Amino acid sequence: MDKITMLIVDDEQYVLSALKRLFHSPKYEVFCAQDPANALELLEKNPHIGVIVCDQKLGENEGTDFFAKTKATHPDISRVLLTGYFNSQIAQNSLLKGEVYRFVTKPWNDDDLMMTVENSWKRYELLNQNRKLLNLIRSQNEHLNHLTLNLKNVIENRIERTVQSQKAIRAKKIQLQITHTLIKRLSRCKNLKEIFKTVLIELKKLIPFDTASIVVQLNPNQYLLLNPKTQVYPFSLKDHSLLQRMFQNPLPTISTEHSSYPSELIFPLMDENRPTPICMATLSLLSHQEHAFSEEDIKRLSDIASPIAIAIEKMKLLEIVEQGSRQWESTFDAISDLATVIDKNFNLIKANRAVEKITHEKVEKVIGKKCYEVLANRKSPCKNCPALESLKTRALTSENEIKDFKDKDYFTWAFPMLDPKKEVNSLVMYYRDHTESSQLFRQLIQSEKMAAIGHLANSLAHELNNPLTGITALSQLLSKELGPHNTWYPDIQEIEKASVRCKNIIENLLNFSEKTKSTKKSSVSLNEIIESTLPLIQYSSTAKQNIRIHKHYAKDLPKIKANTNELQQVFFNLLLNAIQAMPQGGVLEVKTQYLVGKEALQITITDTGVGIPKQNLSKIFDPFYTTKEKTCGTGLGLSVSYGIIKNYEGAIGVQSTLNKGSTFKVTLPLMTTKEKVH
Repeated sequence: MDKITMLIVDDEQYVLSALKRLFHSPKYEVFCAQDPANALELLEKNPHIGVIVCDQKLGENEGTDFFAKTKATHPDISRVLLTGYFNSQIAQNSLLKGEVYRFVTKPWNDDDLMMTVENSWKRYELLNQNRKLLNLIRSQNEHLNHLTLNLKNVIENRIERTVQSQKAIRAKKIQLQITHTLIKRLSRCKNLKEIFKTVLIELKKLIPFDTASIVVQLNPNQYLLLNPKTQVYPFSLKDHSLLQRMFQNPLPTISTEHSSYPSELIFPLMDENRPTPICMATLSLLSHQEHAFSEEDIKRLSDIASPIAIAIEKMKLLEIVEQGSRQWESTFDAISDLATVIDKNFNLIKANRAVEKITHEKVEKVIGKKCYEVLANRKSPCKNCPALESLKTRALTSENEIKDFKDKDYFTWAFPMLDPKKEVNSLVMYYRDHTESSQLFRQLIQSEKMAAIGHLANSLAHELNNPLTGITALSQLLSKELGPHNTWYPDIQEIEKASVRCKNIIENLLNFSEKTKSTKKSSVSLNEIIESTLPLIQYSSTAKQNIRIHKHYAKDLPKIKANTNELQQVFFNLLLNAIQAMPQGGVLEVKTQYLVGKEALQITITDTGVGIPKQNLSKIFDPFYTTKEKTCGTGLGLSVSYGIIKNYEGAIGVQSTLNKGSTFKVTLPLMTTKEKVH
């Protein structure tokens, strides 16, 4: 898929920054301007820009005025208006002045804005494609050349047989010359406008007139008007009774009923290929002179009407086919779900634009390839593919679930298309993405698990804190009564320390399991957060193996503004994974440091465990990806940690060597961009 090239215009720098971050992706090429003048310069230098997102208020200027200028110079660009206050007057001005394609109110929803930009880009591409399709008509004239050559011979033979005098012969030869020229020029015409222009030039050599028009019947209820100034579609015959009678009773007519011209000649152009010829178009000649037309003019038109009718019929059919093709293509591509047509060998015959979201390639590039190679990166049909069943039964299938589509889950249906022998020659495949709903269901299960942990932690705190309080109090009393010289004093001190450690473990467990009710941030110490998380790991059920923990905390480490619970969750996930990666025991190293010159802190967690295979390194941060047994993990820990760190504009990376261990590095800036602005 080509990059979505867009221009963002807003006089507020923070809005530009927000939008640049939103569209900071290889998928987009973004240009920014703070005023209309700068924006117009960018448009001139970058003609490939297809979408403009502009604020309604640009200082003393208005976005609708800027759009009005771009409408004249760049009519195909899709224009999206940002406005903090939307009303009918703004909408009316925007549509009249600048042909605004979409409106987006502030504050915007990121997903809605991105979808609006993508739809606007699709509209821009569709306009370009329409022009390419119109050019296709220009290559369709070979059959017309053959017909015109045959027609030339027929006309020549007819003229030779009907000539009665030398004068008539000379007149017919002149007419034949004009007809021959008309045929040659019509064979080069590429559309109805060119046909009309050619007809006018040649007709003026035969019949004097001031202006002319052609009305083409595309179907019983649709008409197209061609005149020297414009092309009108659809054209209504409601106020043209003479034309209505001409299509119903096609006879050449000389009339004086026209309101602006005293003389009018209306001639029917017939479709002779039907069993009963019908009027497919009308040719109207108009003159300012009274009685300008005669029966002789009707005879002259009769001799050249056939090639004109043939050319118009061909162009009309092409126009109808083009309209139908465009409508079918637009309908097919408008389906947001993936839809394809495949043959019996699973080769893609047709696909809608939704396939580009999966393959990241243009539809045209994947046609002819195996569907399972393009969509699922497989060498054989997908497991549970409904096409296999449909090919056997020759009937449509019920809902099948496919989980092979590049980290996506789909419900899939197959609809067979049968040939006259009732054999399957192709299948329509319909896919509905249900990944999000599936993920939400799994996240719900995970939330319930965390709620259960919280409930358990509260119960433990209630049940254990009471006896711990007694143990701590009694050990303190015994220490005072016995004194430091008593032989039991060191043992009593150890009891007191152990009870306090148990109390701290319970408090850390409560802090970790408790859902944060707000995203309030405060100035926190990373060393303290890691230190309070380690006891949870050391006393977990997975930490029974012999693991030595080496701590290297940087002294005077600067504090950062963050949410303690979020960072504790990140470190808990990383430390727990490190311990689980060392089932036979090993060394766990935790290091903190200040990165000079980068204004950031770095936390390094290294284990001597089994390591991560190279092919899995790119997947470990994906939601629900896990190599553990189902009872040992949900695949959400690293994904959630990745999201938390990204929210702080930080980074999390991993290096791993199989059977030697892994190193996770978390980098957090001292201040986020938003904090620097404020």
